[in-house]
Amino acid sequence: LRSTSGAIQVRNVAGPVRIENSYGEVRVEDAPGGVEVRNTSGGVTLDRIGAHAVIESSYDAVRVNTLDGDLRVTAKSAAVKADGVSGAAAVTTS
Repeated sequence: LRSTSGAIQVRNVAGPVRIENSYGEVRVEDAPGGVEVRNTSGGVTLDRIGAHAVIESSYDAVRVNTLDGDLRVTAKSAAVKADGVSGAAAVTTS
């Protein structure tokens, strides 16, 4: 999915999820495949993800709850909160 201005919500997707967005919140819930999100000037929330997650975000919070896999986050001017990550977690902030 790709958007240039607005919120994106994805729920109950069987396969991998890839999202590019600007100026809006991204929320992904109940996705058993891997998730990749690139979001500028908007927050990212992932809930109940069944595989790895890769997130690039700026200027709003990143939240990850219940991830069954590895997590990699690159965040610029953003807080990062992760809970329930079963794999390795690598977080880079600036």
